[in-house]
Amino acid sequence: MDKSCRGIILTSGQPKVFSAGLDIMEMYGKSPEHCGEFWRAVQEIWLKLYGSNMVVIAAINGSSPAGGCLLSLTCDYRIMADNPRYSIGLNETQLGIVAPFWFRDTMMNTVGHRSTEIALQLGQLYSPAEALET
Repeated sequence: MDKSCRGIILTSGQPKVFSAGLDIMEMYGKSPEHCGEFWRAVQEIWLKLYGSNMVVIAAINGSSPAGGCLLSLTCDYRIMADNPRYSIGLNETQLGIVAPFWFRDTMMNTVGHRSTEIALQLGQLYSPAEALET
């Protein structure tokens, strides 16, 4: 690793989408072993970002549902483009999926217990302005 690098900026080269979230088809109809490998890979990137010694910044330049939101929550700082068409949140509930405890805990560490409880129960997606208030 380059010792002169002191930070990481995560952003997207795709217009209007920071991250579309996890690939649901990686879990649908797959073997338990495959699903286990998939979740281990998700946890590994989460741990590397969340535990990084470098400053990690999410430059959120588009919508960021579910796993995309988790990715931004692992960062030390989040900056989101002010576009009312963009949204961010852990909306797994809307898909009939229970967010893992470490999704919940990561969100709770960022926005607090009550806001996390409401967001996860409703699977709420926030506009940039709403996310700033949360």
